[in-house]
Amino acid sequence: MQEIFRNRKVIGLTVLISTFLLCLPRSPVQAAMIATDYFIPQGSNQLSDRARVRAFFSRMDVMAQMQAYGISHEEALSRIDSLMDSETALIAGKLDQIPAGGEAYSADGSLLFFVSVALYAIVAAIVIWFAFGGEKEKKP
Repeated sequence: MQEIFRNRKVIGLTVLISTFLLCLPRSPVQAAMIATDYFIPQGSNQLSDRARVRAFFSRMDVMAQMQAYGISHEEALSRIDSLMDSETALIAGKLDQIPAGGEAYSADGSLLFFVSVALYAIVAAIVIWFAFGGEKEKKP
């Protein structure tokens, strides 16, 4: 047991360096949604832009929000039918950019990074305190 206490600085620094090296990413990783085009062959029948917009406005959550704005479902569908093709294509292009689930918080990993750094700092402080804190030993 005395051998461990004698070498606590070396053990502490080794643990500190190894935990730091474990926190470093080996390669940059990015998570992303897999597009439907990846799974559906290109020759399959896809919905037209107008049908995609109509299907979006037929969802229950969208209909409820439109009712909250004071627009009936039939009125919204008639407005979609009165749009030009270029306007419909523009709206259909924007549908792919809407986050699933509504207003989601996107921290792009920065919050996770700061939490990881804070945890590492706490562990490092504990290791340093144990490694260098016992300097008040009695020397003969």
